[in-house]
Amino acid sequence: MYDVIGNIALLDKKIGKKSAEKLLNSHILTVMQRQNKHFGRYRLQKLVHLAGKKQTCTTHKESGVVLKVDVKKAYFSPRLASERLRIAQQIHKKEKVAVFFSGISPYPLILAKHSPATKIVGIEWNPVAHKLAQENIVLNKLHDKIVLVKGNVRTCSMQHGTFDRIILMHPSKAVNYIDTAVGVAKKKCVIHLYTFAKEKAIVLKGKKLLEKIRALGRTCKMLNQRKTAQVAPGKYRMCYDILLKSR
Repeated sequence: MYDVIGNIALLDKKIGKKSAEKLLNSHILTVMQRQNKHFGRYRLQKLVHLAGKKQTCTTHKESGVVLKVDVKKAYFSPRLASERLRIAQQIHKKEKVAVFFSGISPYPLILAKHSPATKIVGIEWNPVAHKLAQENIVLNKLHDKIVLVKGNVRTCSMQHGTFDRIILMHPSKAVNYIDTAVGVAKKKCVIHLYTFAKEKAIVLKGKKLLEKIRALGRTCKMLNQRKTAQVAPGKYRMCYDILLKSR
């Protein structure tokens, strides 16, 4: 299995050089292999060049949006394309949206392009991803609806008031920032939290998320528990959609 980002193919499994060369065509100019899972606060991967042009930077198209990507220095997953549209379709007029760990800005761009959101604030701590995000906003002419902030979510989110909807990307860390999200959530805010869960623990994890929010003084209910990808046998990247009811 592999992902195609722009004209770069990223393989999950090891293959030989000849097999990699067979993947090259007019659309795929570079073939690389992932050496490990995402690591560190920036969710990066070690990549090994197998065939074609030696490059890590490319331009990727998704849902009418153009994205500059550096597959080595900034996180981006094309597998979340349907997720981005799913959330965009839920947004109502005049909503103010925050995207925690917004990366090169695929979520802010898709939401700005396909939803009636009034303002979208994307917060990212990777300086390379933030710079690419700035270029992507200009490239797509969507800077009138999007504000990009470089820095830590905990400190930066407080500078932009409260939000109608908050998206917490970074599945391995998002749970640790529930308190920050609740602190800037409006009365009827919807939180979309991405995290990992084993098949048998999906429901239990959802219940624990609700307990964390209630412990912070907010009533809430689960709207949806959605598998967005299988990351290992019996393990999934989940998105929990949670409605906060009071403030």
